[in-house]
Amino acid sequence: MRTPTADGNNKATGRPTYVRNFPGALPLQPRYEPMKRDRNIKLRVTEDEYHALIARAGRTRGVASFIRDRLFKGAHSEHIANERPRVLLLARVHANLVLIARAIQERNLVEQIEIISHLVALERAIEGRKREEEL
Repeated sequence: MRTPTADGNNKATGRPTYVRNFPGALPLQPRYEPMKRDRNIKLRVTEDEYHALIARAGRTRGVASFIRDRLFKGAHSEHIANERPRVLLLARVHANLVLIARAIQERNLVEQIEIISHLVALERAIEGRKREEEL
């Protein structure tokens, strides 16, 4: 049996100790040490500010990680999280447009023109909604 030394190497061969004693096994990896946070910061806020902070942090993240993200990563990370629903919606729209394009290729010319005219009408309706929201 192979016995490891204090530095993790095998006494007999001087090679690293392996997870299993067979050729090609990986050496043991050092354990992951979690980041130790041992400093505290005290911050006084009003009741309204506290509730606003709790609401913005959300239930999943917690206040400490929210503040840490805002301080060290900037406001950009929050904007990315807020954009996720819009990106998913755009991905769905893209998938539907691909399906429509494939369906158009299988139709005759009259049906193709009819489908394209419906798409143009839909585009105009979306543009109209965008203009209404801007006002």
